This record gives sequence, C-alpha cells and structure tokens, in this order.
Amino acid sequence: MLSNEHLIGKHFLKIKECASTNTLALDFLKQSKEVNGWVFVTEEQTKGRGQKGNTWESESRQNLTFSFVIKPSFLLVHQQFALNFFVSLGIYDFLSKKVPEANIKVKWPNDIYVNNQKIAGILIENIVKSNCIDASVMGVGININQVFFQSVEAQSLRKLTLQKYDLELCLRELVQCINIRYQELIELGFKQSKRKYLEHLHWLNESHLFFDVTQDGFFEGKIIGVDDFGQLIIQTTQGQRAFGLKEVQFVR
Repeated sequence: MLSNEHLIGKHFLKIKECASTNTLALDFLKQSKEVNGWVFVTEEQTKGRGQKGNTWESESRQNLTFSFVIKPSFLLVHQQFALNFFVSLGIYDFLSKKVPEANIKVKWPNDIYVNNQKIAGILIENIVKSNCIDASVMGVGININQVFFQSVEAQSLRKLTLQKYDLELCLRELVQCINIRYQELIELGFKQSKRKYLEHLHWLNESHLFFDVTQDGFFEGKIIGVDDFGQLIIQTTQGQRAFGLKEVQFVR
C-alpha cells in the first residue's frame, strides 16, 4: 500500500462549478502546503483546459472532471513525463474493467482512446524546485454518461455499453486504479513504468501519416517509442525523429 505521504484521495473537495479544477487546485496549493493527495472535483468546468491551451468539452453532471495534487519529489525534472505514465495507465486499468473487449490505447502525449475515439484527457502542471518536482497538479477529464458531443471523435462509457454509471462510484474506482499505478512508479521506477506505458501506446510500430507542424508538411512514419524526456520517436524514411508537444499531428 502507498504510504500516507503519497496516497491520492486523502480528501475530496467537491464543488458544483469552477473554471478549471487544475486552476482551483493550483490556487489551494499556493495557499497551503497541506493539500498533497487532495482531489478537487466539480460537476461543471466553465473553462476546462487541455494541453497547450486546448479546451475540454464536457456536459455538466455527466462526466468526471477532477484534479489531484501530489508531491513527487523522488522524480527529477527531466523525468517528469513519468507522471503521464502512471495516470494514463490508471485510466487504462479503469476502462479495461468497464469495457474489457474494447481497444483501449494511450495516445501520446495525454489522451486515452477507445476504439480510435477519445474518451479521456490529462493535463499536468508541475512546480519545480531546484532539480526536482516539488508539486504536481494533475487534471483528468473522462467521459462517462455523456452521449452527444460536438466532436465526432469523442467517446464515452455510456455510448460504449448503453449503461448509465454512478459518477461517485466511478470516481472512487478510478482514483484507486491511479493509486495502484502511482505505487508501481514509486516502487519499480521510471524505466518499468515507461515499459508498461509503451505496451499500450496508440499506433506503436504501425505505419501512418503524420503532419510535421514545425516544417509544415506531411510524412509517413512509424511510432517506435517515447524518449525519457517525453518526446515521441517516429521512424521515417530519413531516419528517427523526436517530436515535442504540438510539433506533430496524427493524420491517418
């Protein structure tokens, strides 16, 4: 079991509405250092944030939108992508229990796909002190009961199973899954967590079409992994290339 120092879910703070649970958690963190392990949950985000300024679409009281605070001081700054490892794997485990027959994949850098449609997203914001991560606010949005979306690529548990879910129960189950994967990261370390993350990576070792944002052009390649800094490694006809956030787009 995780020690109390690293346990996620020591306290659940629930509010009906906020701009963003990550913003809420960051505000609490600035005011108090005693929010390690707290989970901040809202029924509705009015300005839900995604990676690099993207927005997160979520119908009020239909899905899970929450953030939690951890103190992963055992990770060095250059290892911060390990945080994506354990949260992604925790969400993967939760979904695998609900829809074991589905094709569940982690899409680099911060999304979870089921049957090639997005069902969850992650937003991580770190506070760095010296060469270590002093605190991390980790936001999760996962579609549970919503049926209608503006995006045709969106998926939800209810669409997959035609069942309606208890959000409170789902939250507790998901946090438990995330806790187990966090314990693995602490006990087994960066390399083992990375290996397990790669086992479920979307498009791994498959030939696909990508768009290079930095060079404004399409190219064919094969994802072969993620480096220790969190960059996506793609094998192209010109050799291996490493892409950071927002530098490459998945096409088909």
